[in-house]
Amino acid sequence: PFVFMKNGEPVVQCLVRRDENYPTLYDIVNYAADDMNDFHNALVEIQKYYKENGAAYIDIGCGNAKLEYYALFQRLGFRVIGVLQDYYLGDNKSATVENSIVNRDMVRFRVDLNEKSMETTGYDASGRTN
Repeated sequence: PFVFMKNGEPVVQCLVRRDENYPTLYDIVNYAADDMNDFHNALVEIQKYYKENGAAYIDIGCGNAKLEYYALFQRLGFRVIGVLQDYYLGDNKSATVENSIVNRDMVRFRVDLNEKSMETTGYDASGRTN
């Protein structure tokens, strides 16, 4: 587990697990954060720690309705690798609603810690060419 502190208080908690079949792949299986900036900083530190300790990849997932997490993960170099359909429905088939979207599927992301950052020169914030 990782606990990130600010002013003596825990602000981000992450549980990271190594994949038994792929020893250089780690999965952030659980996380809690009150503030997206703190979560961003924590993920940067986790990436740095695992890269320095021989990891090649880190995976993370979030609900399909958590749009702010999509943006955060992609800004940090994570790419979509799959969707686990109906992951959050469980046995009782009840789901939460966020951003006016039913949160039923888990979107999985992976970052390659050895991949160079993608150049964005020539693009504006919309992704269109200048």
